[in-house]
Amino acid sequence: MRERSNVDPDDLARLVERLADRLGHLSTRRLEPLEADVRTHLGELAALALTAQGEPARALPPVAARAWGDQLMVLGRDLVDGLRRRPDPAHSARAHAVLVDLRRTLP
Repeated sequence: MRERSNVDPDDLARLVERLADRLGHLSTRRLEPLEADVRTHLGELAALALTAQGEPARALPPVAARAWGDQLMVLGRDLVDGLRRRPDPAHSARAHAVLVDLRRTLP
């Protein structure tokens, strides 16, 4: 997967909002087949968000599929806040790539 350079935190914030809204509107039945992929993407975003915040990586608490949109919003806000305080182009590009891959995973 090709990672985009010079990703603006505002672009990431908008992408997070769109994806969180999309996840929040999908039925559990439509999300069930995607569970492993979505959890993998959310886990990677959690690691990126924690790193951006200067925190050590740790596992996400498991949540029901209906809460994935909310979980993504929290992770996305933490990620964007961290990148605004300590810009890191490589970190931003990786976060963008993960979000785009998550978007492609969703129906």
